[in-house]
Amino acid sequence: MDAGWHCDTGDMCSQRESAKKMETFFDKHGNEAVFISRFITGLRQFNGIIAGIGNMKWSKFVLFNFLGAVLWVLFWSSIAYFLGDQSEILFETFKQYSFVGLVFIALIVYYQIKRKSNRAES
Repeated sequence: MDAGWHCDTGDMCSQRESAKKMETFFDKHGNEAVFISRFITGLRQFNGIIAGIGNMKWSKFVLFNFLGAVLWVLFWSSIAYFLGDQSEILFETFKQYSFVGLVFIALIVYYQIKRKSNRAES
């Protein structure tokens, strides 16, 4: 570890290593993550916080968040325009699947936390 990430306790090291991994992830995939998060309920609301924790450049965050938002609006307004009366059914269907996706992500996070805590106990 470099001097900037030195720590004395295992728990603190784990947190700092996680933060370093998040920074590395955002260096490699931050643009795509911010753009795609606009389409995922839950992530859309927290993508700025997550990008900030990952030390993503503000200008890159704003650009890809804006592009994702524009595509999001174009996508949904096009569906509403072209499908007219059917758009309400589509929105409801999307909400259901979006919730299922959020539950799936929550289960993955829960599994990872549980796995880490079991490793720490051993």
